Amino acid sequence: MIGFKCRVFVIHSTTLESGYRLYKNAKKLNMTGDGFVWIATNIITDLFHSVSPKNMSLMQGIIGTKTYFQENSIEFQNSRKRFRSQYKNIYPDEEYNEPRIFASHAYDAIRRISAADFSRSRAEFQCVI
Repeated sequence: MIGFKCRVFVIHSTTLESGYRLYKNAKKLNMTGDGFVWIATNIITDLFHSVSPKNMSLMQGIIGTKTYFQENSIEFQNSRKRFRSQYKNIYPDEEYNEPRIFASHAYDAIRRISAADFSRSRAEFQCVI
């Protein structure tokens, strides 16, 4: 990671412990502070409340994200209707047919990718982590 020109890192870890270890090792390698940006996704930030004050101080400088879906938006309502309809066709005996948060994440990610501008050159995307 040290050789990359990119200095923005996204921590999208499955556990708080592995994200903490990664950031702790980055600190040892002087990859934190000025010139570096560390962003933690909500998988980690949802668990920040359980971190001890000592460990939290070691993670100072991380920008955290939090997922938010505007459930009353037309777009979300339309995707929810499509999900319910398709789910009911596949699983007619299942009572609960609401999309869970991971289904909403997946839908949102695919929607954003499909709307992305892929006309940019490869040089503009030097680093994706």
